[in-house]
Order: sequence, then structure tokens, then C-alpha cells
Amino acid sequence: MVAWPGLAALCLILPKLGQGGFSVDTGWYSALALQAWRDAIGEADPGALWSLRGPGGADGPPYLNKPPLAFWLHGLSLHALGPTVLAARLPAALAAALCCSALAVCVGLRAGRRAGLLAGLVLALTWEFTRHARAFSLDMWLVLFLVGAACPVAAALGGRGSRVVLLSGLLLGLGLLTKPLIAALALPLLGAWVVGAGRRELLWWLGGAGLLMIVVAAPWHVSMYLRHGSEFAEQYFGREIVARAAGRLPGANRGSGAWWYYLAELARSYWPWLVTMLLGLAALGRSQFRRAHRGPAWHWALWLGAWVLALSLHPDRRPRYALMIYPAGAALSALWLIAAAPRPIRAAARHWPRAAPGLAVLVGVVLALAPIRIHRPDEPQWPELFAHLRERGIGLVHDGGLAGARAARLYLELGSWPVPTRDRAGRVTAPPPPGAHLLYHRRDGWGPGPGEVVLWERGALTLTRLEAPPWRPVLRPDPGE
Repeated sequence: MVAWPGLAALCLILPKLGQGGFSVDTGWYSALALQAWRDAIGEADPGALWSLRGPGGADGPPYLNKPPLAFWLHGLSLHALGPTVLAARLPAALAAALCCSALAVCVGLRAGRRAGLLAGLVLALTWEFTRHARAFSLDMWLVLFLVGAACPVAAALGGRGSRVVLLSGLLLGLGLLTKPLIAALALPLLGAWVVGAGRRELLWWLGGAGLLMIVVAAPWHVSMYLRHGSEFAEQYFGREIVARAAGRLPGANRGSGAWWYYLAELARSYWPWLVTMLLGLAALGRSQFRRAHRGPAWHWALWLGAWVLALSLHPDRRPRYALMIYPAGAALSALWLIAAAPRPIRAAARHWPRAAPGLAVLVGVVLALAPIRIHRPDEPQWPELFAHLRERGIGLVHDGGLAGARAARLYLELGSWPVPTRDRAGRVTAPPPPGAHLLYHRRDGWGPGPGEVVLWERGALTLTRLEAPPWRPVLRPDPGE
């Protein structure tokens, strides 16, 4: 029964999952992940998985922005199935399905099987949640580990022993290996669950879970510091955590600004479940839940408030970060539907889970067969570029002006990165030789300079050949979309 929400989610996610192209983070992360597996297996270098590398493989710079767990999972799919968008997205689809089933377990442990099943199905039918499974998503794996970490605590609060709480530490540790430090914020939240339920004796076990979390996550973090020293500390802790939290990271806070960003996102996109979630909160405030449902409702209301507050205080605000919120919204919606709604709605809610999986299968079949697009088509400039390179026999391209995510497109298609020409500070460190082919993207800061002949140009891409050194590219501001 608890598998139904996950199966329902897959029915809605899998259709047309291979549409579109490698855009933004999906392409960039996919190239890094695939490169790690190729180097680990083809070059017999297991260290390529443990310490990810940027463009260039063994000769490239270390990639120290994120922990490696999600890269291992998605990279394995890409290595096994080939460098396609379908292979890149499949692991996130699996993570979303597991998250829906994990929520069903977590809610069911405290509020009963029907409430849990309904909560999982509500999450599976939340478009704003499942649409993020259509990408290489670190956040989807993170929310899976956090919901999974809540399950042992819910089991202990439901009278299923105390030692089970230690399992939360294992899952939180996996969360720390997915994104920097965020999973650790769940530990005090779960402590509040325990205290609110009057089970303070479980705090000792939760402390043990915290130690296990550190034991799981520490080996990678410590080894990265021992291997890369201050470079790791400055990039991972200084730039990715401190600078991002302070709003000093370039590109942060994009499309946001106001502290009510996530509240506005919920009002804009969380339909129809925004209504049932708010009704659940209202019923909790008016003490309309019976004892069996009151405790779980308070716990998920606390989860909702804590993550909305934490995310709102962080200056880098994006829709995908709101994935933390939707499990709480689904739980509160399910509890209201099954325990506090008007009698006809409660009766329907008790029977609806039986029909929901079949309905999800039907909708999935319709989506798969219907001549519709869920993902935007890939930009035609990319397949045209690859066709031109193959037609002209050009196997080596230098980086004239390409951001990492766009350079990744060449690796995924051709199996090799553009030859780097600059360091991280933008200084030219490896000028291309006479006759070198250079690729530029008009949004990445540089354009062809004197001594270059334009060979091919489509959309935002320009391919040139350096005829008269030295190489002197022209600085160009980003013109925007």
C-alpha cells in the first residue's frame, strides 16, 4: 500500500521525461557526474568518484562546490544508459517517488495507514513538487533524506522502540553528502517533535543520531580538506555556505528579493492543495483534530513553519528550494481531509486512495500518448553545432567564452571538454595556438577578437579559427535573454 504514492508519482513524472535538452544545472551536473564514472571505470581511478573534477578530468580543477552523493547516483545512470536527458533525470524521478512513499510511512506511523497513504498521494499529485524531478536535482534527494530521517522519529513516538531513532542519523548523514550542511538543520526540528510529544527521553537517542550523522558525513569532508586544504575550505565553506548565506555569491538571490518570496510562491503555484493545507492549519488552531491526529498535525505545522522561516532568511531564494515545504503541506492536507473536513469530504477522502493509483496510471498513459510537450525543445543551435563539428572533422575546440554549463554540452555530446584557456579569475593561462578553433557564447562575457575568422554562427554560438596570433578576445557584457 505505501508503494502506491510512489507509483502514482512515477506515472506522472515518467511520461515525456526524455523531452528537451541539457539545460543549465542538469547539463553541468550531468557532465561532472558522467566524467567521474568514466574516469573511475575507464581509467581505473576510484578517486575520480570520491573527489569530483571540473572540466578536463584528471587535468582539470577539483569540483568543490557540492558533496558527491547525488553525482554518484545520477552519474551511474548516465554511465549505464548513455548521456541522454532521460538518463540524467531518471534518478530524480526515483527520489521523488521514494519521497512520496516515505511520507506515507512517516504520517501513517502516527496518524494511521489511511492518513499516511493520503498524504503520500497528495504529495505525488503536487505538480510544483514533481516537476522538479524532471531535472538533475540535488534538492529532490535532500528532501527524500530529510523525510526519511523523520520516519524513525515518528516510529519511536508511535511506540515502536527508542533505538530506531538512531537511523535518523544515517539518513541525515546522507543528506550532508548531498548538499552542504542543510540536513543538519533538521536535527533540532526533530528534537522539537520529541519535546512537543512529551518524550524527552528520546533526546538521548536523537543525540546519538547526531553523532551518527557526523560519522557518515565526516570522512568525505575531512578527506577533501586533507587533500585540497584551504582551497576546499574557501570554496566549500567560504563561498558555497558563508558567501551564499550572506547574499554575496554572484547569481544568488536571482528572481527573488522580498522575505515573503516563498509565501508568494505557495500562493502562486500550490494549487489546489494550498486550500486544504490552510484549512488543516485552521483546524489545528481551532483544536478540531482528535488526539490521534492532533500531534502529527502539530509536528507537520512545525516542519512547515521552520522550513519557510529558514528558507526565507536565506538570501538566495529559488523555487526548487521550496521542495522542503511540500511534504508538510501534503501531510496537513491529508490530515484535514481525513479527520477535520465536512463529513461528505471525509467519506470521499477515505475511499479516494483506492482509486487514485488507477487514475494516476490512466493520466500517465494519456500524457505518454498525447502529442504534447512538457519540456521545451532543445535550442537548435546545439545539434547544429555538433553536426557542423562532425561534418568538418573538428575534434578539438578551445574555450573562447563558455560558462561551465555550456562547456558541459560539448562533453556530453563529444566526450571531451573544450580546451581551457583561462583560470578561475578569468586570466588567460593557456593561449590557443595558431589554427585553433574557438567557441563563444554571447552571454558568457567574451567575443571573437582581431585575428579570428568566423567559421560558423547560429543563435548565441560563434565558432572561429585563430589565424593571426596573439589571441585577443573582446570583452562583451551579457546582453540577457
